[in-house]
Amino acid sequence: MKNKKGSTSEATIMIYRVMIILFTAFIVLGISSAIYQNNVDIKTSEAQILGKKISNCITEEATIYPSILRENKENILEYCGYSKEEIQRFTIKIEISYDGKTETYKQGSLGEIWISQFIKEAAKNNQDSYNYGISTLAFPIHVCIDEICQKGEINIITIVNEENL
Repeated sequence: MKNKKGSTSEATIMIYRVMIILFTAFIVLGISSAIYQNNVDIKTSEAQILGKKISNCITEEATIYPSILRENKENILEYCGYSKEEIQRFTIKIEISYDGKTETYKQGSLGEIWISQFIKEAAKNNQDSYNYGISTLAFPIHVCIDEICQKGEINIITIVNEENL
């Protein structure tokens, strides 16, 4: 008859060895995947977040007061709390449509012809181009002028340039 007590403890030790080897392999693979990770382009996501933050800044509970935009026509991003360094990367265009009228407010390089063409092409193809991210946010809203509120729509276009390193 053989003594099997020794073989049982050897199998137990082998389980611990296998677990240590697997743990070490996961650590090595995790570190190497973090180091060799692809660059992720987040400009489109950043443009979407910027559009949502601007929307939250200039509206109150689905109501907008265009007088606020008129007072801050050239400084909409500063009004919303963005610094001068950040503003250089952003271009925004806000269109408020109500009662057959459209009011447009913009800040950034939207006046340049190539940006206008870029907006049209990117909107048509629903893609990012070059080093820019684009987002369009549109929703119905109440427009209040002199205590009179009416139904309207707001359209916010945001363009984010690549970060200057």
